[in-house]
Amino acid sequence: MGLVWITVEVRILSEENLLEFCWIPRTKVEIMEYFGVSCKATPGKYLEPLMRAGKLRHTIADQPTNRFQKFVSV
Repeated sequence: MGLVWITVEVRILSEENLLEFCWIPRTKVEIMEYFGVSCKATPGKYLEPLMRAGKLRHTIADQPTNRFQKFVSV
């Protein structure tokens, strides 16, 4: 039996990587899937601190719970 090579791309969720990924507006689900984190952990642990710091913002600022909401780097 021959060897099989598998290429695995590891995406580390850091502030820098998240802000770079969100240069194009992204949904919470897109962010979660790209970095492989749970949906429940994403907003409170990763997105909200960046929003408070002014580094990330909603695309529909006056409706933060809108189902079409996306996040974009500032």
